[in-house]
Amino acid sequence: MATSPASHGTSGDDPLKVVIRQDYCIGCGACAAVSGSPYRMMMMPDGRYLPQAQEGLGKVGWMPVRPHQVCPFHEGPNEDVLGQALYAPLSSCHHPDVGYYDGLYAATVVHPHARMRSSSGGMATWLLRTLKAQGLIDGVIHVGRGPGGAEPLFQYQLSTTGRQIREAAGSRYYPVEFSGVLNEVRKRPARYAFVGVPCYIKALRLLAREDDSLRRSIAYTVGLFCGHMKTAAYAEYLAWQLGVQPGELAGIDFRCKSLKQPANRYGLRVWDIWGWERTAPMAELFGSDWGWGLFKPKACDYCDDVAAELADVTCGDAWLPEYVHDGRGTNIVVVRHPELHQLMKAGEARGAITLKALQPEHVRRSQAANYRHRHQGLAFRLWLVQRAGDWHPPKRITPPCVTGVGLWFPRGRLYRQRLTLSRMSHRVYGRARSLSDAGHVRRQLAPEIALYERLRRPIWRRILGAWLRRLRNLRAR
Repeated sequence: MATSPASHGTSGDDPLKVVIRQDYCIGCGACAAVSGSPYRMMMMPDGRYLPQAQEGLGKVGWMPVRPHQVCPFHEGPNEDVLGQALYAPLSSCHHPDVGYYDGLYAATVVHPHARMRSSSGGMATWLLRTLKAQGLIDGVIHVGRGPGGAEPLFQYQLSTTGRQIREAAGSRYYPVEFSGVLNEVRKRPARYAFVGVPCYIKALRLLAREDDSLRRSIAYTVGLFCGHMKTAAYAEYLAWQLGVQPGELAGIDFRCKSLKQPANRYGLRVWDIWGWERTAPMAELFGSDWGWGLFKPKACDYCDDVAAELADVTCGDAWLPEYVHDGRGTNIVVVRHPELHQLMKAGEARGAITLKALQPEHVRRSQAANYRHRHQGLAFRLWLVQRAGDWHPPKRITPPCVTGVGLWFPRGRLYRQRLTLSRMSHRVYGRARSLSDAGHVRRQLAPEIALYERLRRPIWRRILGAWLRRLRNLRAR
C-alpha cells in the first residue's frame, strides 16, 4: 500500500517536503506564490525549477495557507472534486476522459496568417485576443519569450495588448514557473485570463480557493492538452545538434509549419546569442520522438489529467486522420464555460473561426497514445511504486486497473522501458555537457531506444519476425 507523507519522516510543519524529496514536484511555483511563503523557485542544474526554502521569508507553521495545500501533486481534492464544484452548475455534459464540457469542436481561425503563426489552429490566441478586444479581460497571464543565453528562454508574463498576446503565441516545451507573475498580479488587480498546462491550472485553482485577491483577478482559464513537460535540457540538446552550444541559445521555435507537410511534420528553428539562425525538420533530430519521454520530469508520469479538466476552455492538436494532413493545423477544443462557448459561436457567425462539433470519442482518439500512457500506463507505474512501499500522489487511476496479460506483457515492459529512457536522459545529458560531447547522448541511449522500438511493435509482428529470423537461420545452415 502507498504510505503517507508522515511515514517518510516529513516534519509535521512542512508536508511539502515529501513531494520534493520523492521527486514529484513539477516546478509550477504555486508553493512559492502563497503569500508569506518561505519558498522561492530556482532553476536547478538539470534544467527544471524546484522550490528552495529561504531563511527569513516566513515560517510555514504560522501561515494561514500552507504551501502543500496548493501543490497539484500533494494530497488534496482531485480534478473530479474540483471540476464538479466549478462546472457542474454550468456544463450539462461530463465524460471521464475530458471532464465537464459544454461543447467539443475541431476548430480553426479563418485568418491565414494568424493560423500559420500559431502552433495549431490558432484558437487559443484568437480567444485571448477576442476577450481583450471586447473588454472582458484586462490582460493575459501566459508564457512568453525570456532573455535566452544563460537566462531562461521562456517565462510567465503579463500581456496587456493584442500585439503582446499575439507575439506570445506558440508552443513552449520548456520549464516555467508562475510565482513571480502572480505576485505582480496581486500588485496590479484587474481581470486576467490564465493559460497553462493541466497541473498548472490545478495549482492555480487550489491557490484561488485560498486567496481572495487571486480568485477575483482570474476571470478565465485557458488550458492546453499536455503529453508531458520537458526540462530545459530538451531545447538545449535539440539546438546543440544544430551547432548551437549550450549557454549560447537565444531562442527556439518548436513548431515551424509547412504547407507541404502534414500538421504533425513540423520543423525546428533556433538562433544563438550571435544572431545566427538554423532550421531542421524536427523528425531528423535525435530525441524529438515524444513517445521516448526524454528529459521528462518524473511528475509527468504520475498525472492523469490530459484535457486540462479544470480549465474554462482547453485547446490542443486535432491529431485525427481527417485533419492531420492539413499543414496549417487544426485545434481540438473543449469548452466548459458558457460565456466562452457563446463567444466562439459569435465568432463562427461572423466568419472569424470555423467550428465542427465532435464527440468525446474523437477527443480521446485524437490523443489516444497520451490517454493510454496516462491511464493504463499510470496504473502500472502506481503498482510499481506501491510494490516498493513508497509514497505517491493520490490519483484517480488505481493499481487494480492493471489486469490482463496484455498489459503485463508486453505493455508492462514497454512502460518500464519508458521510465528507463526518461531517467537515463537526465543523467546522460549531464555527462554530455561535462564532456562537451553532444554525441554522448545518442551513443548511450541508442541501445535502450532500440529495445523500446522493438517493444512498441505489436506482438503479432514480433512473433512473425522471430519466426522469419528463425527460418532464415535454418536456410543459412
